[in-house]
Amino acid sequence: MMTLAPLAEPAREPVLLAEAKARLRIDHDADDARIGALIVAARCHAEEYLRRSLITRPWRLVRDRWPTADRGLVLPRAPLRSVEAVRRRAPDGVWATLDPGDYRVETAPEPGFLLPATGKRFPPTDGRAGAITIDFTAGYGDDWNAVPAPIREALLMIIAELYEEGPSAPGPIVGTIRSLLSPYRLIGLDAVGGR
Repeated sequence: MMTLAPLAEPAREPVLLAEAKARLRIDHDADDARIGALIVAARCHAEEYLRRSLITRPWRLVRDRWPTADRGLVLPRAPLRSVEAVRRRAPDGVWATLDPGDYRVETAPEPGFLLPATGKRFPPTDGRAGAITIDFTAGYGDDWNAVPAPIREALLMIIAELYEEGPSAPGPIVGTIRSLLSPYRLIGLDAVGGR
């Protein structure tokens, strides 16, 4: 079993309210709350499709066990910035934080992964569910201008579609939107290390 959860929402959104209103040709404030909610919804749709964090934020990955044969453990959100803590429940049932010298973090490949340090192995756990937790940070940057322009354009298109068509809008990742996002989509996240 593997679970992934954000530890916090992003501090900012990848699309500014003023930018979304300009795209929608709205010059009043009456719909600001609704448009703000659509910005969040568009980001959530895009992040799930892309398997990325658009704005930098912390995540927690919980796993039952290490990958077999000490292969790399995939950290399933990109771009990976850093790993803050790796913890495991030892065979005696006590939680322990791994020394950063016992593992290495690969941020260059996407989505990024965790490996045992050279000449080392991941330490044993007690074998129960959720015996490993990894806190890491992923995202393009701290604000909208770090997000690639095609992704931001797709977000604006999703916002416009949701605003104009409401709940009857088709799935948000179709047509041109899909074409803009597809080059950034991560597939095969279990290719290094499996579940």
